[in-house]
Amino acid sequence: MKKTIIVIVVLGLIFAARFCSHTVDIVHTQALEGTECSVAVIDLGTPNGYAVYHGQKLVNGEIYDQISSKHGIIIAHNEHGYRFYNRSGNMINNLYYDDYDITVRYAIFESRFGKYIYTQHNDILSIPYQEVIPQGRHFAVKDVNGWGVLDKDLECIIPTEYASLSQLPHP
Repeated sequence: MKKTIIVIVVLGLIFAARFCSHTVDIVHTQALEGTECSVAVIDLGTPNGYAVYHGQKLVNGEIYDQISSKHGIIIAHNEHGYRFYNRSGNMINNLYYDDYDITVRYAIFESRFGKYIYTQHNDILSIPYQEVIPQGRHFAVKDVNGWGVLDKDLECIIPTEYASLSQLPHP
């Protein structure tokens, strides 16, 4: 029992020494178009790292291989996948995603859990769906129950109960 406690304490001290007191050297910052944030270039040797920077501080201290923005959404990538931040620098959620499609009106983020719809105008992220198909101002979505339709605010206007996309009534 004493050995286990000692090991836990030592591991805790190593973690605290490595992560809690770690400072970073910011080489420079560059504004991210369409957002209130910048990308901070962090000196890690070769290659440099990148972090989301807002209000004279790093947003969450996470270091990425690359950061960019598209239509006001911040796209950050590292070896785990993509993370997304809204224009104010708030993480949209804490998942890592495998792929994305960002337009002026919406974004679709894809992870192992499914496809999520994000609407920037009201900063809402949907639950995961098996399939998402944008259709004008609506989204056809499929879950375990079948196909349905969401409006531009991600409100359900046709329940997910139809066996195929062609059976959906027009909203």
